[in-house]
Amino acid sequence: MAQPIGIRVMMDSFIGKNDGVPFTIPGEKGFVDGMRVISGSAIPDYAEVVENPDDPSNPGTIFHVKNPNNPAVKGYAEVTRVEEDRAEVALSNFVDPVGDYAREGDLLYNPLFTPRMTRTIYLMGRFTAPYNKEQLTMLLKRLGNKIVDKFSPGVDTVVLGNDPVNEAADGFTSVKDSEEYKEAHRLNVEFTYLNVIRDLIKL
Repeated sequence: MAQPIGIRVMMDSFIGKNDGVPFTIPGEKGFVDGMRVISGSAIPDYAEVVENPDDPSNPGTIFHVKNPNNPAVKGYAEVTRVEEDRAEVALSNFVDPVGDYAREGDLLYNPLFTPRMTRTIYLMGRFTAPYNKEQLTMLLKRLGNKIVDKFSPGVDTVVLGNDPVNEAADGFTSVKDSEEYKEAHRLNVEFTYLNVIRDLIKL
């Protein structure tokens, strides 16, 4: 009697001195560094192993595409291939793919990535799944950032999450009323919101 069967493939990746490096899957943003169940037509033709996942120019990094004279995001570019003197990107989700597609002079911009510089980031407020603090810390480190557990002078960027639960645990306290928020504002630290950057750090 014919019986349906399934095949499970388990791979332990090792490149150079790096053991357990993550994968990228065609058509998906970011890295796959845990267990993933894929079946049927969703099974990709290949998976790419990334030797240096902490290098922000590696495949999976996402950038906004912008006109230098317009602050609006016109589309997205995801790094798919990196060579010695250039990188290949996949363009997607353009607001006007006919009249305003990618063109010479456009900028690739990611507010969480600064070339040749380590940005110090503090996560302020409450963060919940799937973007809890542990996941965010991992994703932001992959862009070359340093994540700190406590706000202090020297922090470059504060990522604001949701309002924290109050002491009575029966409501929420505005994160903007906290002393650390006021201190960061006094020091002119750059602020950004999770809902603004989440399209650049998709799981």
